[in-house]
Amino acid sequence: MADFGSECPADIVGIRTLGVAPGYFFEGLDPGEPARPPPLQRQVLELARSFAALPRPQQEALCGLARALAGAEAPAEVEGEVEETAWDAA
Repeated sequence: MADFGSECPADIVGIRTLGVAPGYFFEGLDPGEPARPPPLQRQVLELARSFAALPRPQQEALCGLARALAGAEAPAEVEGEVEETAWDAA
């Protein structure tokens, strides 16, 4: 079994609860190759990074467009949950 670093007590308890060795979670992985996210996850990460770079009004417009394309309703505003952002303060 490969050594995947030190274990903290919580890890040991979790492994005992599941009844598997730590290496079970790493089966099939090549230790010499870095893990790469699958294509869909890479696409979601790229979308999130691009979205975060947009100004607030464009983010809101894009959210509205995505809801319209998906046929979803806009979320109901929760009273007292309005949060000021850097864009709002500018």
